[in-house]
Amino acid sequence: MAEEENPGRRTLANAITVVGPQHFNNIVRPRVNALNMEVKLVLIQLVKSNHFNGLSNESPYYHLTTFNEICNTVKINGVSDEAIKLSLFPFSLEGNAKMWLNSFPKNSFTE
Repeated sequence: MAEEENPGRRTLANAITVVGPQHFNNIVRPRVNALNMEVKLVLIQLVKSNHFNGLSNESPYYHLTTFNEICNTVKINGVSDEAIKLSLFPFSLEGNAKMWLNSFPKNSFTE
């Protein structure tokens, strides 16, 4: 059966097509002097456990305070504190807050 005969037919190419923002790099990756910067999965999970959705009952100030407390426990040789925070911040957002972050143009946020 040809594709024209069945317009509801989806192909694998349809399934992998991204619908939504075409950029996910509105935070500029800072330059680091380290040979490699590795953020441990357990740190990402800790940041994600303190996620912010942007709901009316959530405090962005409390979220940022806790986020900073978590980030201040991490030191990577040759990597600035700002670079660590910029790398981890997207993991701390979900829902409307994540959509808000992704609504900004490419390279909107820098050190």
